[in-house]
Amino acid sequence: MCTSQGLRDLTSSLKDVLKGLRELKRSTPLAFEMMKVLFDGQDSSAELWNHKQLVEVDCSENGEVLSLVCFKDKIFSGHSDGTIKVWTGKGSILHLIQEVQEHTKAVTSLAILAAGERLCSGSLDRTTRVWSISDDTIDCIQVHDMKDQVQNLVISNNISCFIPHGAGVKARINRQFFVHSWNGVSKLLNSSKHVKCLALVQGRLYCGCQDSSIQEIDLATETVCTIQGGSRKLLGKSSPVHAIQVHGGLLYAATSCLDGAAVKILNTSDYSMVGSLPITSEVRAMVVSSELIYLGCKKGTVEMWGREKQNRIDTLQTGTNCKVLCMALDADEEVLVVGTSDGQVQAWGLS
Repeated sequence: MCTSQGLRDLTSSLKDVLKGLRELKRSTPLAFEMMKVLFDGQDSSAELWNHKQLVEVDCSENGEVLSLVCFKDKIFSGHSDGTIKVWTGKGSILHLIQEVQEHTKAVTSLAILAAGERLCSGSLDRTTRVWSISDDTIDCIQVHDMKDQVQNLVISNNISCFIPHGAGVKARINRQFFVHSWNGVSKLLNSSKHVKCLALVQGRLYCGCQDSSIQEIDLATETVCTIQGGSRKLLGKSSPVHAIQVHGGLLYAATSCLDGAAVKILNTSDYSMVGSLPITSEVRAMVVSSELIYLGCKKGTVEMWGREKQNRIDTLQTGTNCKVLCMALDADEEVLVVGTSDGQVQAWGLS
């Protein structure tokens, strides 16, 4: 297979081979290695990674779609009027099975605690809620007064971190998360920065800030390390980090395109810059899969880039007068769900 003749023999049916390898990748890592060999001889073209829109649902009566998360065969969406919607992927994608409105203000964040099959929601009403996930419904089992607006929330089995209104980021230890309340005391970390976005990976919290700086916080020791320094305002405009993702030992940070590199790729081990994606539209949301980088942009588009070659592959047009505010991938990385500022929820699938 590693010979040039073998690659030529596969070229005519590469799309079918790729589809089979994607399915096989779920059960064996060898399939992923085979895909890498194939792409050494092929461009990651739009034809190979073609996406088609599966469905679009108008949720504009609930305001903006601010948060999305996928879990098993379900999709959860959070809206600016405090509504959480539960969708199923069985049969027809985005079939609404439940709608709840227990938050009194915008649901800014949704996160999954997979070990306990719990959904966590953060809101501008200064609360987080914990929901049990059953086959047909979600049920609120805990409500926590966070003493501050929850602008963004990330969680692990025993730690929750959120961006409050104002400077810094708050973290608390959730020692009895599944049984009782979050009885840990919140600590304010990184208090000199106005944090815009978060990523939590293996006890390390990554903060993207209003001044374009990025920090890594070791939550065990509360040690703060600077990955990228801040910058002064240019022509009175700041250059915030709008989205941050960590995948495979690399950190992807989306800032404004004032310096020509809207997405920077850095190594989490030594903070060195290993690449950049020079897009011209402001990125507001980002999702990284094993093969692709999806960038949700201010002008209603989703740009697709290849992870290996860092090349632009295609652009999905979600709308004309909207911003892409949130995105989520299903577990198989086959379906991309997009939420927009004009209240649309869309599902795009690899074809």
